[in-house]
Amino acid sequence: MKPSSVTAALVASSGADLADAAANTSAVANLKSGVVVGAQKTFPGAETAVNEFLGIPYAAPPVGAPALRPPFAACAMVDTAEHHERGLLIRECVRPCVAGPSPGRTVMVWIHGGGFKSGSASMARHDGTSLAAHQDIVVVSLNYRLGPFGFPNSPAVSTGAQNVGFHDQRLALRWVRENIARFGGDPAKVTLFGESSGATSVSRLVGTMNDTGSRPFRAAIQQSGLYETAWAMDPPGDVLGPAAWPLLVKSLNCTSSKGNSSTPGSAEAEKELACVRTAPASRIRALINGPSASWSFYPVDDDITQLADPDRARAEGHIAKIPLLIGTNANEGTMWTGSWTDLASYVAAFPMLAPHAAALNSTYPLEGRGPNGELLADGWHVNAAIDTDVEFTCPASRVAQDTAFHLGLPVWRYWFNATFPNTALGDGLGVYHSSEIPIVFGSYPQANATAEEARLSAAMQTAWADFAKDPYGADPGWRPVGAGDAGGYPVAAFDVGTDPSAKGWALMDNGTVDSACGVFEPIYRQRVGSPWW
Repeated sequence: MKPSSVTAALVASSGADLADAAANTSAVANLKSGVVVGAQKTFPGAETAVNEFLGIPYAAPPVGAPALRPPFAACAMVDTAEHHERGLLIRECVRPCVAGPSPGRTVMVWIHGGGFKSGSASMARHDGTSLAAHQDIVVVSLNYRLGPFGFPNSPAVSTGAQNVGFHDQRLALRWVRENIARFGGDPAKVTLFGESSGATSVSRLVGTMNDTGSRPFRAAIQQSGLYETAWAMDPPGDVLGPAAWPLLVKSLNCTSSKGNSSTPGSAEAEKELACVRTAPASRIRALINGPSASWSFYPVDDDITQLADPDRARAEGHIAKIPLLIGTNANEGTMWTGSWTDLASYVAAFPMLAPHAAALNSTYPLEGRGPNGELLADGWHVNAAIDTDVEFTCPASRVAQDTAFHLGLPVWRYWFNATFPNTALGDGLGVYHSSEIPIVFGSYPQANATAEEARLSAAMQTAWADFAKDPYGADPGWRPVGAGDAGGYPVAAFDVGTDPSAKGWALMDNGTVDSACGVFEPIYRQRVGSPWW
């Protein structure tokens, strides 16, 4: 059994510990900053083993400008807001699932989602063992600061330093470029992939890191996330960044008695920030995940990590000119429809839809069939279908076509439309937002797993890895957008039992999934608000 991958790092704290660990495992990597010792892991059905390293620190302590971790003895985990806010705990660990000692392997770097509020690279569904073992690649999953720790919206922080969570991502990519060869990966063969706000993070990186010489990736995969239209359906009722920060300050008894704390750069704003940094991070997490869960500390337009007009940047070609694999799920909106059970209340909650209410009524007929043939049994399902299209399907269509037809870049598009009992969340949610993740990673529960599920997972893993291995040459198995097609283009539908060739996907015309997109085009042209995920 030959080693094929890595994902779990234990940092040796002394020479004796390191010697003992190295004597009992072949998973040892000598980095410039120190030696990390992992463990070998096998995955059912894979011919190769996986060297697994978890918890590799990539960031220096939070003093001064962001920097890579200096030589270390152990991975310190200090649970205070000072360390969260300025970069030690949340961004502390990079989680590589690295393919063993053979050099030059393709590297896939995963950025998790969670609306910049929640999520972690260590979640079971993000376990890259299966993907690395079956595809003979390196998989790296990174953590980055979230909520007020990553996007504080404090007036004491300059605009260019607000999106520290995004700077964490960039620092992790720098770490990968400088260290991944020690794990058998090729720093020139890095593909980014992410889901939801992880995918919008990928989109931001593609949109802002357009210097070919220093760009630390060569291709990108976006699963259910487009930052270009991430403002279109702001969460109603949420207290957004600039208003959320003073509420946090007040809840921590840090409000200045002298006022003037809302003035950018003022002494009172600095005092409030300093006070917040002394609070236990656990208390802040309890606040923002509990009664104050509607507080949304979203990224700001800094023209460094997030552009004010990403649509224009893409249209004018001011993005990283790299291949793209992009797609969405059939029922994304079921996770976000809430308690709205009729179209009138839904439109009232999202005023940008109001001018288009008549068109929505005819396009999504109550008790009829939606654009994709789905049964709209009630008002809730009508609203879910609308959300699916306006936030996910149609933005994916716009980005795919703009990138392929206007910029001439290689783009492939997919549509995920499969459900399984062991990953279902409840009646009515269908092919919900994020349901493709355990299929892509092969991390779905083995209990009650079906042969169709295993086949589909293998097909998606192969397509993703084939794209990453040769994004300019071989393709993931179907024709790219704009490859000799007049008007429409092929979309790979990953479904169960629809493909007699047993590839795990069947081709469909984009017009089948995009038939309602004309309704939303006026909304996208308005460009009102800021991305929140």
